[in-house]
Amino acid sequence: MTLNDAVNISSAYKSYQDGFPVLSGLSMHVEKSIIYGLLGASGCGKTTLLNCILGLTRLDSGHISVMGRNPDTKSVNIGHMPQDVALYPLKISEIFQYFGKLLGLTDPEILTRSKELKVVVDLSDLNQYVSTLSGGQRRRVSLAVGLINQPKLLILDEPTVGIDPLLRESIWDYLSSLAATLGTTIIVTTHYTEEARRFNKIHLNDTIATLDAGGCYILHNWKTSSWTNFSRVKPRRKLSPWSSV
Repeated sequence: MTLNDAVNISSAYKSYQDGFPVLSGLSMHVEKSIIYGLLGASGCGKTTLLNCILGLTRLDSGHISVMGRNPDTKSVNIGHMPQDVALYPLKISEIFQYFGKLLGLTDPEILTRSKELKVVVDLSDLNQYVSTLSGGQRRRVSLAVGLINQPKLLILDEPTVGIDPLLRESIWDYLSSLAATLGTTIIVTTHYTEEARRFNKIHLNDTIATLDAGGCYILHNWKTSSWTNFSRVKPRRKLSPWSSV
């Protein structure tokens, strides 16, 4: 672990009641101010890993630190968009007010952030009730809630599912600017392999793919600590699911 790590995980094991290991000896570290992608098929353990980072699920063994602290420490500034939308049956503005207050924002700060995020996620009317929104619109509100307090660490579980391609690109432009200008660390799961070009690092199978200055990925096996012929692959290639989590 280094001072530059936002998240550090070592020898993580997690199984559920059937005894099947969801996390099996996983080790990874996520540097600050990067976008770190987790790619893999449904059921391979991505959401479990995110819940462990958030402190919602405990490991059977192993260690996790988030910003140098235990993941369940309340002072850690984390934004989260879960895979399943969980919003109260309120107006969008009321939802922003509710979560903003929970996160310690003042009324003027909530108002300013609400106006900004309305544009970012393309919400036409903040006085709409969530119950009247489409599934894609609800996911956009959920994303905005995760962003409202400008967190140092942002965890997004399938954030762009159900969002049209043009808006998806716009959202990724915004997320990239957060990492570049504010130093936000973003950990994201996705099924869209074309989004991999937005990531600084990708975790799949036992391999970490790191984006180099030339816009290509250098592959490194985290289990063996060996480089795979210093192979460079174009970010747009089809990526295999990762099975180690």
